[in-house]
Amino acid sequence: MLIFKRLLTVLSLTILSHCAWANAYIGAGGGFSAPENAPSLNGANSSNQQYTYNADLGYQYNFAPHFASGIEADYINYGQTNYTPSNTNSTNGSFANSAIQILVTGTYLMDNGVNTFVKAGVGHQTSELNLNNGSTSLSTWIPDVAGGVGYYVLKNLDLYVQYQHSFGSNWNNANASNTPSNPTTMDSLTAGATYLLPM
Repeated sequence: MLIFKRLLTVLSLTILSHCAWANAYIGAGGGFSAPENAPSLNGANSSNQQYTYNADLGYQYNFAPHFASGIEADYINYGQTNYTPSNTNSTNGSFANSAIQILVTGTYLMDNGVNTFVKAGVGHQTSELNLNNGSTSLSTWIPDVAGGVGYYVLKNLDLYVQYQHSFGSNWNNANASNTPSNPTTMDSLTAGATYLLPM
């Protein structure tokens, strides 16, 4: 009976060690993004300045030694496209996008610290077109998906690379008097870090 109790103790400690990374977490990252169909304004030159940054807050739970699932709230700023006039009669302005997202996450963790993950949910995305002859903006909920790979350099610190896609509308023909039905479709590639909070 004593041996059996010791085996149970060792087994429990082993399971707990595997589950130590299941916690609340915070994260941040940065990278690049691009709208799939940004406004095309006649007579204006476009310059993409799509420097992206994001901040994350979430919780994940180990339901098996190598699998975890959770929920995550994100803020992501996709940057903006600037328009400069090519002549005195053409348009100038900017096209900017950002979103607050609620995502369900799934993670597979390998013994060597490498992990892969997928995310899916919705984002309250804002697309805003500001021009010298008027402006238009739209904010609404649209679907979002993401996936990537990470590596735990420390017990509670994960470095990751992530691709993300939002399912929006085509803004190619948008202008101050023509607003599409949804925010624009966005693609982003970011790198960042996630820190598991002690509990």
